[in-house]
Amino acid sequence: MARASALLTHWGTRLGPLFAALCLPILLGACIQVQLWGVPRPFQETVVYGESGPKILLLEIDGVIVEQAPEPGILGPSEDNLVSRIREQLDRARDDDEVRAVLLRINSPGGTATASDLVYSEILRFKRERKVPVVAQLMGLATSGGYYVAMAADLVIAHPTTVTGSIGVRFVSVSLAGLLEKLGIEDQTLTAGQHKDAGSPLRRLTPEERAHLQSVLDDLHTRFEQVVVAGRPKLPPGGLERVADGSIFSAPQALKLGLVDADAD
Repeated sequence: MARASALLTHWGTRLGPLFAALCLPILLGACIQVQLWGVPRPFQETVVYGESGPKILLLEIDGVIVEQAPEPGILGPSEDNLVSRIREQLDRARDDDEVRAVLLRINSPGGTATASDLVYSEILRFKRERKVPVVAQLMGLATSGGYYVAMAADLVIAHPTTVTGSIGVRFVSVSLAGLLEKLGIEDQTLTAGQHKDAGSPLRRLTPEERAHLQSVLDDLHTRFEQVVVAGRPKLPPGGLERVADGSIFSAPQALKLGLVDADAD
């Protein structure tokens, strides 16, 4: 808590009293919260403490970050997908001059590369247009795409039990070719395009296909690294190489490596 409080004082001096107020929900409990729930729930504003006035926009980055909407549940239609929900929240807040800061509350294992980049880019655009500070509060899990989104923030604060990192990209594929051979089942897939079925579980990858797929992953990983460098410009020399290998880190480890600015201990 002492480390986080000292950091709050430093950033509050640089960016003004409202930035300090933004951090208070993390360290002391929320003051003013603006929340837009997904469809079909309406726009909501909640005064948690004190008088109504300048607002903090709370963005919940919760669960897997994907572009598709969840399937309807037994209780009726589900909320809109995360990307659309965040975009709608920011669009509404963009026209509200009382919104003076943004708090990202992240509890996510990650998601698709594109969905994570879309959410990150939307938050970054809002921050630049409105010139407001952004704080990321990392909860239980803020890995992969969850950490990617946090890089849009000016200040990243982890919970003492946060697990974060996992700066990497993966392509999951299995081959059932050996099993199919034992069962006497032959793959007769037709394709137009030599590598159209690369990664199919019905056959093994060729060395050429494996190299090509690896190059695609490498490009996506490079983009992730660029986002981390932009969001953590004070990483120590060699710091990126130490953290961008896909490893996960505890909050104390992340603080030592420069992935977060403080833990709220």
